Amino acid sequence: MGKQSADPNPGGWSLGTDGLAVEAYLAGWSAADLADIATIVWPWFESDSTREYSEGAFWQAGAQNFLALVRGMLGRTAASLPLAWWDPIAFWTNPGILMIRNEMPATSLFSAQNAVRAMPLTADSNPRGATWDANTGLITAAGDNNHLDATDNLRLGQVSAGPIARAVLASALATGLDPVGDSITAIPPGVPSVGPTITHAYRQSNTVIIVTVLHNARTDLIVPLQAVNGVGWAVMDGGNEAIPGTVRTATACARVDATHLQVTLGSALTSASSGCLLFYPYGNTWIYRGNAVTDNSASVERPAGWDIGADLGSFWDWNLPVQATDAPIQLSDSPT
Repeated sequence: MGKQSADPNPGGWSLGTDGLAVEAYLAGWSAADLADIATIVWPWFESDSTREYSEGAFWQAGAQNFLALVRGMLGRTAASLPLAWWDPIAFWTNPGILMIRNEMPATSLFSAQNAVRAMPLTADSNPRGATWDANTGLITAAGDNNHLDATDNLRLGQVSAGPIARAVLASALATGLDPVGDSITAIPPGVPSVGPTITHAYRQSNTVIIVTVLHNARTDLIVPLQAVNGVGWAVMDGGNEAIPGTVRTATACARVDATHLQVTLGSALTSASSGCLLFYPYGNTWIYRGNAVTDNSASVERPAGWDIGADLGSFWDWNLPVQATDAPIQLSDSPT
């Protein structure tokens, strides 16, 4: 919604046609309705995913400028209006997807921006109109892979509700502005927020990687459907995101225990571990619905009064996927 001008610095761009239309639309809202807006959600980045990896600083400046313009429409500060990111959808180009994944946490780390990554994996989704077998996880007709199907659009919104709610509550408590009028002062730690995080990758051999994950209020790992065939996992053998080396995809993934996975590569690594990078997933790789490694959120008992599945139906009970790698994980020759 920003407008590209002769100024090569996107931090100075003004609103484009879509942005001006949104601004005009919001101008008709009452002050009370505007105050009810609790967060800004950026679900995905479409044409931004076509950019080169080297354009990270350019993209970052544009994103922060646009965020400031949107908050300006509402007369709100960063402290009172958090930004919720979604991981980019797995279409367009590898460099663009890798760049956005790498830049998103850089924005989130700027405390002044009050940003949170609310949906840390979107590649575990189906393209719109695809033919998908729920028993195998396989896609037999590709469909429109520039868009997600209705089920996944809804599912991703549901899964992102937890981290968005935490960001909204934290902002309300910090600023004294509670846009939803709730009396809640804390969300119990046992309520799921985001899925497990990859914290370590041990090179057990040239084809076997032991991956360590850190749970978020959950207790186990599940390797379903095509996840057992290693879908999504890859190691870059030499090179880096800017100048890629050989990308070796996995052929198997197995649960070792509640916090470890064994990932088997289809071909042997040749570079030293310091030159090998683990991705989940690499670039614009599709995992497809039901094929991501997950935690066991759906089956773990929730705190009293916080069981959304019981309140709204089992469709709200999802196992949360292992988060996509923002930055790839360098392999280690040490088990810990």
